[in-house]
Amino acid sequence: MAEKLYAETLALAERTGDRRALSGAHRSYAFYLGISGQTGAAQLAEDAVREADESGDLRTRIAARYGSVWVHAFCSVDPALGLRRAEEGIELVGDDLELGSEVVGMSPRLMFEMMRSETLGQLGRLSESKAGLDWVSAHDPEAYRVPVASARTYSVCLAERMGDASTVLAVAERLALDLGRQPDMLSTLKTAAAHFLGVAQAMNERWDEALATFDDALDERQAAVRLFGPLTLAWKARVLMHSGAPDEARTVVDEAIDRARHVEQPFVMAEALLVRARLQIEFESSADRAESDIAEAAEIVTRLGFRATEPTLHEARAALARLRDDEAGWRRELEQARDVARAMGAGPRAERIAALLPDSDALAPPASAAD
Repeated sequence: MAEKLYAETLALAERTGDRRALSGAHRSYAFYLGISGQTGAAQLAEDAVREADESGDLRTRIAARYGSVWVHAFCSVDPALGLRRAEEGIELVGDDLELGSEVVGMSPRLMFEMMRSETLGQLGRLSESKAGLDWVSAHDPEAYRVPVASARTYSVCLAERMGDASTVLAVAERLALDLGRQPDMLSTLKTAAAHFLGVAQAMNERWDEALATFDDALDERQAAVRLFGPLTLAWKARVLMHSGAPDEARTVVDEAIDRARHVEQPFVMAEALLVRARLQIEFESSADRAESDIAEAAEIVTRLGFRATEPTLHEARAALARLRDDEAGWRRELEQARDVARAMGAGPRAERIAALLPDSDALAPPASAAD
């Protein structure tokens, strides 16, 4: 149905030469493809931006950038491009919280900032990400329900990147409860909140609760399960591994990788490949297969700038080095993981990694302020 409607709208817009309608058609279908876990959303979102710019209409340009940022932030396609589109959108709306809201359906200014903050998080710029999420969260939750709830949801994701398990669970539990009481809240946001509640439970080693939460989030009746499903599966596999169920974890992580590859979610691909590498190292003693997965993840992280994943990448390399009885390599990779985490502003995560190193001062400052 959605494909037929898109084709009909596109044909009409092309006949009339209405670039605003062309942009809107591309943007709407890009949303549909992203939420339903299909390929092609990123290209259509960029087509929408091109048509919008050629139309010269301000609100169409705002809406097109909103669509592009949404795809790159939430589908984890290209964070650098997503960041650029968010900053373009912020420049278009200025300080006006309402400009373009009649097209987008909510405050573009707040949503641009929220999604900008998420892309900054993927790029490892955690202090900037936190500042943006805090700014959006401080707005009136009644007047700006979706942007504020979105920012609070992704603050849980930020806490995971920082390695801060101390407060994240209470935040995630309260958020899931609050959203559950709002029947008209976006169902996609509720699915995201369920996922991040499971993440918070896993960070606090509440394995059984995390597995139950992830299974709820993976229920096919959930909205956006195809969008968030690959990442939720990767996290479920991680929990199964820690719970001593490596065979089930391997099945689940293989599915996560297949789904992420199919729907073109490179960030999730990298994360899932590293989970599988750890499984191969810790339960299968398969150095060569683990090395292949680590290399593929490293290529994705380097090519697209997913710096938030770099500490996990170095930790996987450290585990591989230890499997090969390379103690110098193990230490070198853990030191790099610690230093990257510190440079990103992930203090709790850096401390956890540093504690694994003999004679390491977890609270020592980075070697250089330039880091």
